[in-house]
Amino acid sequence: MAITKVTALDLAPYRIHCNAICPGCKQFKSSKGLFLLTDKQDVMTAMTEPILGNKEAEKWITARHPFRGLGEPQDIANAALFLASKDSSWISGACMPVDGGYTVT
Repeated sequence: MAITKVTALDLAPYRIHCNAICPGCKQFKSSKGLFLLTDKQDVMTAMTEPILGNKEAEKWITARHPFRGLGEPQDIANAALFLASKDSSWISGACMPVDGGYTVT
């Protein structure tokens, strides 16, 4: 987050905006069912393997979200669209959590 703020300050004289989107857990649906984070087996690592496609992990994460669910990729896309629009013309150096309120708990 610090690099976003420093970059925003450095580029402000040129009216260039710098913001960050901080996504939380997202769900993806595929023909194989519901998966946390991603449904691409080639990106599974030792860190992510225990939760990808794990129903118990899904329940654990879902129970801790204020919205009682996981976001969807469209949620991140909507945040990016907003930051790219003229509606955000006076926003720079912001780190926008798109996590269903998870970071406020």
